[in-house]
Amino acid sequence: MTAIDDTTPMHLRGNGRPVAEELTLTDLKVTGSIPPELDGRYVRNGANPLTGLSDHPFFGDGMVHGVRLRGHGTHPKDLANVQWKDWLTDARKGLGKLRQVQCQRTSVVGVSLGGALALHLAALYPVERAVVYGTPDSTMANRPLLRLAKIASRIIHYSPKIGSDVRDPVARRAHVTYKRIPLRSIAELGKLLEALDARLPRVNAPTLIVQARQDQVIPSQTPQRLAERISG
Repeated sequence: MTAIDDTTPMHLRGNGRPVAEELTLTDLKVTGSIPPELDGRYVRNGANPLTGLSDHPFFGDGMVHGVRLRGHGTHPKDLANVQWKDWLTDARKGLGKLRQVQCQRTSVVGVSLGGALALHLAALYPVERAVVYGTPDSTMANRPLLRLAKIASRIIHYSPKIGSDVRDPVARRAHVTYKRIPLRSIAELGKLLEALDARLPRVNAPTLIVQARQDQVIPSQTPQRLAERISG
């Protein structure tokens, strides 16, 4: 981290000083009230370049835009009434906001469900590139759990989350997740993956598919299947 001295621009001092760590904070203390229109997440990405210096507040290394999908980060009951097209709509709106500020080069990045949505976006819109991590494909929709969820969701509304898909114990403790999952949302995930399968050949952007060797959810053959379906 570059030291602050008399020659350091004002936009890199005080609250604008570059930070050396990334934090995900929830349940923050609120003084007053938050307008209901502000429903999402705040991502601080000011003039915080890797070198620690920039000539102008707008001359960072890029712009980060976080998208919170409907039903996520609130309460399981909010997730129970969400359809897969709602998640895609949220992702499309997020990309649309970047286009509104005339971002000339836009890339889409996602993990798991977010990765599937990133591929949906790459199929629907011209993007610079796509990067997806631990992303399932349509074969997961045929898993017994997802097939059962389509039927059982009419009778059983929730299923307790068993275990964790985060292997590292430190990361697992910091991971924010629901303790119970609506069966309907599991069924909607299956529908999203089936719809993605038909769109994958329309992905023309260079795409990086990342898969952990010890992934406990996504089969090791999935990245190859995705790569074979993507034209980019």
